[in-house]
Amino acid sequence: VAASAGGGAPPVVSHATEVVPCGNVLGESPVWSVAEQCLYWVSSVGKELWRWDGASPAVRRGLPEVVGCCALVAGANSTALVALEHRGIGTFDMRTGAFSPIVDAWEPGQNTRPNDGRVDREGNFVIAGYNNIHRADALESSGVYCLPAEGGELVRIRDGNVRCSNATCFSPDGTTMYFCDTPQRRLLAYAYAPGAPLGEGRVVWEMPAGLAGGPDGAQTDAQGGVWMALSGAGRVSRVDPATGRVTHEIRLPCDMPTSVTVGGADLDTLYMTTRKPDGGGLFAAPMPAGLRGLPEPEYGAPSTKQNAPDGAPAAALTTTTNGMFVDVA
Repeated sequence: VAASAGGGAPPVVSHATEVVPCGNVLGESPVWSVAEQCLYWVSSVGKELWRWDGASPAVRRGLPEVVGCCALVAGANSTALVALEHRGIGTFDMRTGAFSPIVDAWEPGQNTRPNDGRVDREGNFVIAGYNNIHRADALESSGVYCLPAEGGELVRIRDGNVRCSNATCFSPDGTTMYFCDTPQRRLLAYAYAPGAPLGEGRVVWEMPAGLAGGPDGAQTDAQGGVWMALSGAGRVSRVDPATGRVTHEIRLPCDMPTSVTVGGADLDTLYMTTRKPDGGGLFAAPMPAGLRGLPEPEYGAPSTKQNAPDGAPAAALTTTTNGMFVDVA
């Protein structure tokens, strides 16, 4: 059943294919680097950061603990911003394995971890959390924060807590933030200014009662549509925020897509992470005609000053025996 909402024509449906059989227990947070022409993503509970240029075998490197998400870092090569369960938020260099903290803890004393985050159009990192036992206690116990581009402390930007943050992304002009608390099964839109408190959210789209699962990671395209992974429903849906209508759907051969972004040399390819038991690979599909992505913002600099790599050499690699991906030495 197509997840149409808001009236109008049914969504245009296409299908994704697996491009990296990475076997992630919980793949998450794909981000495309225009500067490096490669995709980064994480295996969350697998404690890994992955990188793939679309041609060579994918690269992975182990992280010191469970990771919620990753983001690009302005001027850095083979380096990502990562949000770790206990050690907080910092940069991780895939060449050396060095983690350099910016925020040295995540919600001390709480049974939470960082979950979903994305860099806004001005280079700030918006990150929200996950109640580690929300399926048992159903409590909203983790916050929504902004880490300024220049560093410093996390700034709480949303009143109230969440159970399981997801779908964080920004309109092309940066003035709207999209977000959901997955158990509520609604995509919200907030007026957004970097570091300022979020006001009341507007419901953009609500998942139909007959559709299993909930909204997971999301990304916007250049035309302003919001692409959402519907984990449990086996699809990624594009919602028009102006009408609440699902205009396009990408079907996957597994039930649990977890997040989505747009990449490729012409920003015309959708990349989707998935999770086990029936998924775990990285999937891709062409963007529909007339739609394109935007360059992924990088932490630490506004969009007008981004996408300039530091020119550092690529990491030294050691090939695994199966030849499908490589581990950093």
